[in-house]
Amino acid sequence: MSTFGYIFGAGNNEEKRKEPEMKIGKSKADKIPVVIEYILKNTVPGAGPAIFCLKLLVPEDYTFFDFTMAVRKKIQAGAEESLALFVNGWTLFQGSKPMKEIFTVHKASDGILYSKMVLENFLG
Repeated sequence: MSTFGYIFGAGNNEEKRKEPEMKIGKSKADKIPVVIEYILKNTVPGAGPAIFCLKLLVPEDYTFFDFTMAVRKKIQAGAEESLALFVNGWTLFQGSKPMKEIFTVHKASDGILYSKMVLENFLG
């Protein structure tokens, strides 16, 4: 998978992106490095959207649902907000799919799983 379309991947060369993965691989072999990019709508008139990166180490035994719930907790998403996580472009997964399997198939050449997140209010 290329990192095309991901700001974290485009802003850093491959060697720089591999450095943290090499450190993680030695000390936390049972964790999956994930970078999630998300856009928050800016409340300041005339300003563009704010783009953020969230970096997580996810246990290999998590399912995609567990991963989604961990992200919801980390960003403190409210009950009225709907969260969608896309991997490798616009790919969604069933909640029961193991993260280890997703990582094996969709990781980038630098050993990181890149994801995009959409957070929307679905009530009102």
